[in-house]
Amino acid sequence: TKDKWSLLCSHVTKTSGFTLSKAITCAVELDNQHCGIYAGDWDSYRDFPEVFDPIIQEYHGITSEAKHTSDMDVRKIQENIKEGVPVHSVRIRVGRSIDGFRLSPGITRDQRVSVENIMKSAFTKLLGDLSGKYYPLTGMHEKVRQQLVDDHFLFTSRDPNLK
Repeated sequence: TKDKWSLLCSHVTKTSGFTLSKAITCAVELDNQHCGIYAGDWDSYRDFPEVFDPIIQEYHGITSEAKHTSDMDVRKIQENIKEGVPVHSVRIRVGRSIDGFRLSPGITRDQRVSVENIMKSAFTKLLGDLSGKYYPLTGMHEKVRQQLVDDHFLFTSRDPNLK
């Protein structure tokens, strides 16, 4: 709304200097946006709650009182793991987990390289059945890329904002 814009339009986030104007650029410049707003850093959620909170609540069908809880105690998992039906693989997608770095809409090329280096270093510490091969998105041979897509390990996005 105009009131929200007036309240927030001049604010700049601490982590990356992201603004509400930058957050809504995709909706201003491109048609057919699913949501029309992207957070540039973690601060965007804290600094622009008047905008982000209602969108998040509507999208996820939750109220403002909803709280996320995590419980990593594997002993509490029931009826999901059966001996006759073992888990063969697990895929983890990391999208926003390194404190102090901008999110995709606000990240610089240098920061993106730093994030990749941090993750590559972390991957080398995975041993045994947790280890694997790292495939960088840049410099990958097309044949390898297509095989990863065909095997459902690499996903292509039709979102023009992510290109």
